[in-house]
Amino acid sequence: MTSLTRETDPLDQTATLGRLVTSEPHTHSPQKAVVVRGAEPDGFNGIFAIRDIASDTELTFKMLADPGAEEATGEHIEIGVGHSSQFVAIAAISVEDKGTGGPPVWIATVVTKSPHRRTLRHNARLIVGSDPSGPFTGGFAITAIDSPTEFRCRLRYAEADPPYVPENLTGAYLGPIFQVGAGGTTTLAFEGNHISNCQVGAYTDTGSSKDLTIRNNHFYNVQVGVFHSLGGANPAEAGSALVRDPRWPTRAIFTCIIPHGLNNQQQVTINGAVTPALGYDNPYNATKPITRISAAAFSYEMDADPGTNALGSPVFEPLPQGMGQVLSGTVERDTQAGIAVFRTADHGPHGFSAGEWVTVFGVVVNGSVFNSFNGVFQE
Repeated sequence: MTSLTRETDPLDQTATLGRLVTSEPHTHSPQKAVVVRGAEPDGFNGIFAIRDIASDTELTFKMLADPGAEEATGEHIEIGVGHSSQFVAIAAISVEDKGTGGPPVWIATVVTKSPHRRTLRHNARLIVGSDPSGPFTGGFAITAIDSPTEFRCRLRYAEADPPYVPENLTGAYLGPIFQVGAGGTTTLAFEGNHISNCQVGAYTDTGSSKDLTIRNNHFYNVQVGVFHSLGGANPAEAGSALVRDPRWPTRAIFTCIIPHGLNNQQQVTINGAVTPALGYDNPYNATKPITRISAAAFSYEMDADPGTNALGSPVFEPLPQGMGQVLSGTVERDTQAGIAVFRTADHGPHGFSAGEWVTVFGVVVNGSVFNSFNGVFQE
């Protein structure tokens, strides 16, 4: 932003115009609206109808009222919508007590890997770690903007000792969860869309559509273009107990409230287990094949000894057999031309039937994944 000033509307002496000069092309057009943020006084901020485009770096817009100053000031005056649905990765977090002798007031300094596009009038929506009630997860009021990639916000954490900052911030990000999707229709056509800065471009999960067409869409800065969970929806089932086997500390025993209906070696995902030392980030929470103990209990092998029985509210969610599973193993060419044999490793039965379709990926031949073993095939 180069300058933002007010002037009298030459067509209406009782009205006020704003004149905006940008350092880069503003990409706006007549008869549209412009969003102004981060200016002082506040009367310069808002959504305004564009009056005229003088050039690709200058435009005028009709203000709602006299802002009370000839020219706007502010370190980070910007135009355009500030809240982006894009996940902005977090590079570092530090905390400091600003309570000045009274109850602690914890202020977090957040450094992002790319511009955060936030102002003092925004809240910061952070997700850090797997605990939804963690001190850095939630919406927090921004108290200072230090740079385009650094801001400070006030935490709701009230303990005397500083909150623990995870060493590994992989998966920590700023921004809301957003994805574009529809489902549960007779016929769905998803076409002619321009989708940018979100996690998933075309998304459906529980709703099935009889006829689905996805074509002629443009995705920009989208993490996953098309995502469809086609294996059916399995509700998570609560457990009455989740403990470690005292004879084999890396073996977990899950006791269910109702019969689980699982088969031996069926894959399940366990969530919601908590341990005092590790919180939610513990070996109980994992996706594993199970061993059936009874109609209401099963066991599975953990990657490490959690050190104690699980607390919290553990639940399990079965993966449909033969659908949605990721099986590791070996692939080799049969003597019959064009036939490949896939042998699973330690994941147990694959659960497929003859004639079903499978997706194979990750096979490397001569150092490359671009080979005829990878693809979608019929058994």
